[in-house]
Amino acid sequence: RYDAVGKATVEFLLDPASLAPLRKRIEAALAKVEAADKGAALQALEDEIGGIGEGLEVLSEVVSGLQVEDATARTAILERIGEVYAQLKRARATRSNRKKEVLTREGRAEFSAQFALLGQSVQSALAQCETPEQCDEQLSRLMVQLEELEARFGELEEFIGDLADKREEIVTAFGARKQRLQEERQRRAGTLVTAAERILEGVGRRARTFSETDALNAWFASDAMVLKLRDLVERLQELGDSVHAEELAAKLKTARQDALRTLRDKQDLFEDGDSIIKLGRHRFGVNAQPLDLTIVPRGEGLAFHLTGSDFY
Repeated sequence: RYDAVGKATVEFLLDPASLAPLRKRIEAALAKVEAADKGAALQALEDEIGGIGEGLEVLSEVVSGLQVEDATARTAILERIGEVYAQLKRARATRSNRKKEVLTREGRAEFSAQFALLGQSVQSALAQCETPEQCDEQLSRLMVQLEELEARFGELEEFIGDLADKREEIVTAFGARKQRLQEERQRRAGTLVTAAERILEGVGRRARTFSETDALNAWFASDAMVLKLRDLVERLQELGDSVHAEELAAKLKTARQDALRTLRDKQDLFEDGDSIIKLGRHRFGVNAQPLDLTIVPRGEGLAFHLTGSDFY
């Protein structure tokens, strides 16, 4: 209502000095904005300017609720409030530009330090990678660190290209490192497999020379070459070559089983070591002489002869 209170309010607002406190607050905030050199200070000023804006909104609502009969007076009040709004708008724009300038400067310095630290982290991580699996772990950790930088500095366009280049550099470096480690692992695994195959051949030959089961079992449990073969199997497992490791372990087991089977057959068929074959009540001597075809004199001529036999 345009009662006594409303009339007094209008008269107050028509006074040129009525909005002076708001103008002074805006001017003081603007001076602080121009003097601020840190983002935290500008953030606090944003709250202060926002409080002034809320006060102006309340004042505008009060004026809108007054039924002022004098249009000239109403227009004058609205113009004065509009001038304060314009002054507040300039203060907000100045604060926004100043904040962008300060944050860009601070962000540039912080980004430079963070970017240098990231480069050192990449070099350190590459030095720590001794297996392809470690390459994947370190790469994942660095990608998280890079994403944090992108989240903090992604709004500043001047850093987007540097971050993209660094991402590609990191992925390429760890990919190359992983490839080299995989090639080295394959070479080491191939060398171990070759050595294990040679040892396995010797183990098979040696195992066939035993004449007692206990001696054969004891040899497989304690012989240095057999233990070396088992060690090579474990090293292949550590290198991730489980296929060759399981294959060699199976071959060692098969060599032992074949040796035991051969020994049992030898014990069933032979007497006096392996010089006599027994078949029931019959005994046959074993001739280990190599079988060669020769030409020898026989009677009045020559004859073909198989050595170690009566065949002419």
